Amino acid sequence: MEDSQILALLKDPDKEVRRRAAWDYSHRLPTIARPLLVPLLRDESWHVRSYVLMGLHSLDDEATFQEVLPVVINCLQDEHAEVRRQAADALRTFSWRFKSFDREEVMPRVLPLLEDQNLETQAQAAHTLATWGYAPAVARLIALVNSADSGARTFALRGVRYLQLKEAIPAVLAALEQIDHPQELASVLDVLSIVQSKEAIPVLVRFLSYRMPESYAGFFSHVVNPKVPDSLTTGIRRSAAQTLKQLNEPQTLELVRPLLDDPDENIRELARDLVQHFEKENQA
Repeated sequence: MEDSQILALLKDPDKEVRRRAAWDYSHRLPTIARPLLVPLLRDESWHVRSYVLMGLHSLDDEATFQEVLPVVINCLQDEHAEVRRQAADALRTFSWRFKSFDREEVMPRVLPLLEDQNLETQAQAAHTLATWGYAPAVARLIALVNSADSGARTFALRGVRYLQLKEAIPAVLAALEQIDHPQELASVLDVLSIVQSKEAIPVLVRFLSYRMPESYAGFFSHVVNPKVPDSLTTGIRRSAAQTLKQLNEPQTLELVRPLLDDPDENIRELARDLVQHFEKENQA
């Protein structure tokens, strides 16, 4: 769609039209809609405000940054939690992209979000503040890894992954004990692939023989796609195997050997590959 057509949609009196346009073209807004960014950040639709904030991650123009910064800071007090969360995340991006960004000046405006009533917003604020070196935010981020709120866990884990917080490993492993959704399990294992620790080895070995619960397998097969259960299951097992290889700890070999007799051929194949890897490493 031409830029002029997108701009016309963003100015449409129907907020649903503006919402769809802001969502569909959020990544292009900092380039094609610079004069509209401030008005859109004040739009009556919280969806529009949120999508524009999301698009600001691609902003690279200093003059426009200076123009939108006060408005983004004000969005930290928005009535809608998702707008507050997106504002905290946009400020995190601004802090490393623009040299003129003053963390010390902005930090007091973000700090109240550590007590936000919305736990996802808390987690994002903790991620942003931890990125800026505010130590108490690290503790909050780690605590939210084990939140009963799945959204808060997701954003907390994203922060742990980005910051590579090894001190969060016990919390991440504990989270694995309470999570059963396959996609969330895959996300946690992805964190362990980045934030590597020997503490995770027994848990990773356990996931080599992961079997998706029937309730999820049935849902994915009938509602999403019949291939999804096998794809997710394979992905979880391979993620665990790859991280074990990266850790490259000799103790892994004996933990994996029993899986050579697993009734599932796919698991036996994965185990054989790992055994060969560690035997070769031990001989080197």
